[in-house]
Amino acid sequence: MGGIPTARNGPSRFHSNCQSELFYQAWIPSRPQLIVVGLHGAGQHSGWFGPLATHLVSQRMALYALDLRGFGRSSGLRGHVDRFENYLEDVDRFIHGIRSQLPSLPIILLGHSFGGTVAIRYAQERSTPIQALVVSAPALRIRLVIPPALDALIATISRIAPMTSIDVTGWSRVFFRDPPNHAIDTFQKVSQRDPWNTTRFSVRWLTELLINGTQALRRASQLRIPVLSFCSEDDALVDPWAVHQFYRALMGCHSQHLAFCQRPHDWILHDNGKDPLYAYVVQWIKTQSLP
Repeated sequence: MGGIPTARNGPSRFHSNCQSELFYQAWIPSRPQLIVVGLHGAGQHSGWFGPLATHLVSQRMALYALDLRGFGRSSGLRGHVDRFENYLEDVDRFIHGIRSQLPSLPIILLGHSFGGTVAIRYAQERSTPIQALVVSAPALRIRLVIPPALDALIATISRIAPMTSIDVTGWSRVFFRDPPNHAIDTFQKVSQRDPWNTTRFSVRWLTELLINGTQALRRASQLRIPVLSFCSEDDALVDPWAVHQFYRALMGCHSQHLAFCQRPHDWILHDNGKDPLYAYVVQWIKTQSLP
């Protein structure tokens, strides 16, 4: 445990600031060619990247996966953030810490769902050392239906009692269009077996995610690095049309968007390496970052 991430395999921690101690895991091959930094989805943690890490290591790619504050084994109230900027500060310190340990290797930032929104906002707001961005089903717009009166109430609670939390497994049938019962039920079952998952999120966290998803979409044209985005057309949790709009707004000629059908929201985290998605992602990353 220390002030910056270390260049060694396994779990560890670092201090983002004097109040925050963040957990991360690293999978590093003997002679890595590049580094992938992974940001998990809502309620998840770095351990979800295990299958992807195994495949990346076989391709001489190191993976550093961070438990964002309030999730997994990092410090902070479960499923809560005071402001989205806190995530960007944590990711910035994490990436610069990795860069100080492995200064010669290209860095690719990969974010899934909520982590995809964090990754995009980070690339928009920071002058970063990352060479490219990969986003899997980024939560730019969630399949939520919030009545105007309830929306106003949520905004008020976010101001006066921001740590008020709700369990999404109990409210999915109220908030989601065409309730994603299977996705929510599956995550609830996994969470019951995994003590590092959470299904509770604060009202402030929800409002910050919605605001920053909108900002990420509106400011897509500001990105000046290659971006690979992908999402299932029938994703149960995020709006795939928003992901497509994001891609269309990108200005970089090396960006790419992949649309699939009948794939789970967490596909990138469960592919066993036999599916063409992993091979495509690896080849795209190598094309963008290696000579």
